[in-house]
Amino acid sequence: MPGLRKLRIGFLNPGSLGTHHDEFMLAINRHDVDIMALNETWLREGEEGRAPNIPGYRLRHKPRPAEVRGRGGGVGYYIRRGITARTLIQSSTSPDIEQMWLSVIVGGKKLVIGTAYRPPWLNPFKFFEGLTEMFTTLPVHDHVVLVGDFNINFYESDNYCTRTLCEFLMYTNLKQIVNKPTHFTAHSETLIDLVCVDGNTSEVWVDYIHELSSHAFLSFEFNIRKYKPKPLRKSYRKISSINENDLKNYLTNFNQQCLNIYDVNSLVSQFNSMLLSVFDSLAPQLCGLFKESQYPWITYNINEMIRTRNEAHIRSRHTQKDTHIAYYKDLKSEVELAIHREKGAYFTQFINNNAKRPKFMWKHLKNILAYKKKRDTTCLPDHLSEPNNFNRFFLTLPGNSDVASSDIHYYTKNRHFSNCFVLKQVDEITILKTLRSIKSKAIGADGK
Repeated sequence: MPGLRKLRIGFLNPGSLGTHHDEFMLAINRHDVDIMALNETWLREGEEGRAPNIPGYRLRHKPRPAEVRGRGGGVGYYIRRGITARTLIQSSTSPDIEQMWLSVIVGGKKLVIGTAYRPPWLNPFKFFEGLTEMFTTLPVHDHVVLVGDFNINFYESDNYCTRTLCEFLMYTNLKQIVNKPTHFTAHSETLIDLVCVDGNTSEVWVDYIHELSSHAFLSFEFNIRKYKPKPLRKSYRKISSINENDLKNYLTNFNQQCLNIYDVNSLVSQFNSMLLSVFDSLAPQLCGLFKESQYPWITYNINEMIRTRNEAHIRSRHTQKDTHIAYYKDLKSEVELAIHREKGAYFTQFINNNAKRPKFMWKHLKNILAYKKKRDTTCLPDHLSEPNNFNRFFLTLPGNSDVASSDIHYYTKNRHFSNCFVLKQVDEITILKTLRSIKSKAIGADGK
């Protein structure tokens, strides 16, 4: 049937979504994934602007829990527009496990997709125990997919961590289907990025892009057929095509039609209907189909240069010849310079051509560029939003409240100041006002 194709799922550990935006967007377009799972996004709450804005996709992410040590971490998804995905609530008994689950209905099948990240320092037994607890709470489904960087080399079958992983897969009836190395360093190649499924899938495409991440970009097709996404439909009017003389003729009739109306509400209603009739006559509403395009500076030539560079990198890793390595490095430098030149030329031309249209110019730049949004100062962070914790800290001081009457009499008679120290319970608004009144620009050890 035309318009039907299989659901394609991808996975990557980018080691931060704040960099390599061009390479990441090109990889997503090349693999043409519908749902892209991510580990180590390095995004905090409210920092979505640091992530690349991928045309045709929307980002959902979950930052690293506050109780988990260290920076970085975080999991998330890029979901193609037109696919309805519901985020599942994580089990409350394992909040420190970095995982995120989606429920998706495609082709009449209910699919549960999960991604999880295990830092190298996290005990594998605790990690898989948290995943197992989440499995017991999953809604009714037809298939399950679990992808993630578990930091467990699947090639080392005798390792304790690998055996624990295999026991988890056996318990959940999942099968690990990646059979090529996914993590690359100067001296090693390991299989730590895993795809675990319980249904029929295609072979996993392992695409290592050195300029994007030390982890390979994984993608595979799940045996569920879906409709091809339709282009975006928008309604618009060609205001620029309105003839000035025709507009004047229409406007001269306004006063004549409103002379006998004295009620304000009726007058406003009549004015609105007349104004709409003018636009319907001079600039009728049109409907068009639009396709969201990739970054404008990624041209056909840039795509071809990147493809050639990636092929040169694969050859240099296999042969380890000095000539092939030098050729790859030259291509890598040329691609970086070409992207820089194309990007500079595009912005120079666009800004010069639209300098007199600042509203349009800034709206367009905002849509194609990643920018850091201002932090929301109207509400408290989670670790400060419990005023009872502040009250409990001061009301449960060590010692007892028994004071000798002679001491009370002495300090009452020998008071040198009129000031009085009083403990009062506070609420969330009081804490927020107090914090916002602090004008210091000092930064703490946590960078805040």
